[in-house]
Amino acid sequence: PSSPLHSSHPHCVPYQKYFPSQHTFTDAHGPLQPVYLIRQALSTSLNSRLTSRPFLRDIEKRYFTYQILECFRGLHSEGVVHNDVHGCNVFVTCYGYVLVTDFASIKP
Repeated sequence: PSSPLHSSHPHCVPYQKYFPSQHTFTDAHGPLQPVYLIRQALSTSLNSRLTSRPFLRDIEKRYFTYQILECFRGLHSEGVVHNDVHGCNVFVTCYGYVLVTDFASIKP
């Protein structure tokens, strides 16, 4: 299976870099070492775009939906499942291009 760290799908914002934290934590399963994930900074989430004026027209909603479905079709074909899909994890560029991010809770 692939990883969103290396995914080349055009609607997926992959992590560009990751590195382990200097700290470790312990839970019931033993010691854990957190990892910092670095990705491109984005500013407008689908959630904020859906609730702000000017409101989206039907054609824009359809286009966003199409892009999101294409993203998940591509990711699923690579064996990646997102697990935390909501409007705050989908970003919209000023050109109406949709980007899916926050793959921290993926399951390969």
